[in-house]
Amino acid sequence: GDMVVATAVCQHDMDTSGLGDPVGMVSGLNQIFFETDKALQELALESARDKDFKCVTGVIATGDQFMKDTVKGEFIAATFKAVAVEMEGGAIGQVCAVNKIPFLVIRVMSDCADDGANVDYAVFLDGAAKESMEVVKGIAESYAS
Repeated sequence: GDMVVATAVCQHDMDTSGLGDPVGMVSGLNQIFFETDKALQELALESARDKDFKCVTGVIATGDQFMKDTVKGEFIAATFKAVAVEMEGGAIGQVCAVNKIPFLVIRVMSDCADDGANVDYAVFLDGAAKESMEVVKGIAESYAS
């Protein structure tokens, strides 16, 4: 149920280490991390505080798999200093970086990316989506005023 406001995103399953690159390096861009917009981070944190949501900041790691492997989750957390893992944000960050578009990724965690993730996800999905929407609405209202 914790909300994560990304300070940066990365692709944890990008791996050209066989060519000498560090794990996570996006070839062609020569970047591992894509930083989110600081002003948008602040708006999201303010919106979350206004709604009394528990919120943390940090790196969100993206990969093309539903994470339910504790050992792999620990590897991702250690390798990328990630506080959350998901499946979309890194791609958004990469596209925005290439096109020089400010972006932000927020997530409300629906599971712990461990052996029980598939059960937790189904239980907490609706609540996670609603909390995320509340924060996004708060950001939009800040822009409108």
